[in-house]
Amino acid sequence: MPHVAAANVAKDCLLAAVRSDPRAAHIWANLANTYYLAGVHRSAGKCLEKAAKLEPNCISNRYAVTLHRIKDAERSQDPTEQLSWAANEMASILREEDSATIELRIAWAGLAMVHKAQHEIAATFDCVSRHPS
Repeated sequence: MPHVAAANVAKDCLLAAVRSDPRAAHIWANLANTYYLAGVHRSAGKCLEKAAKLEPNCISNRYAVTLHRIKDAERSQDPTEQLSWAANEMASILREEDSATIELRIAWAGLAMVHKAQHEIAATFDCVSRHPS
C-alpha cells in the first residue's frame, strides 16, 4: 500500500505545518485528505470541520465537508442525520453563493449525490427489513 505510506509522510509534514500556522484552513483541508487516504475517516472529518470553521465562506471547504458527511452516512448504521445535514448544506451553498463564484453544476451534482445516497441507503434498509438473515 504505497499510497498509505505516502499519505503518512504527507500527514507528518502537514501536522508540522498546522502546528506552525493553525489558522491556515488550506493546511487543515490537505491534512484531511491525507487522513482520508490513510483510512482514518474520523480525523479527516475533524480536519475538514476545522477548515470550514476557519473559512466559513470557502465553498470548496463546505463542499468537502458535505462530501465527507455523505461518505460517513454510507458507512453508518443510522445515516439520517448525516444525509440531512449534507442536503441542507448543499442547498445552502446553492442559495447563498453568487453563481459567478461557484460551479453550479458541481453544487447541483453534490445535492444529487446526497439524494442518491439517501435513496440507496433507504432501499438497502428496506430490502434487509423485508428479507432478514
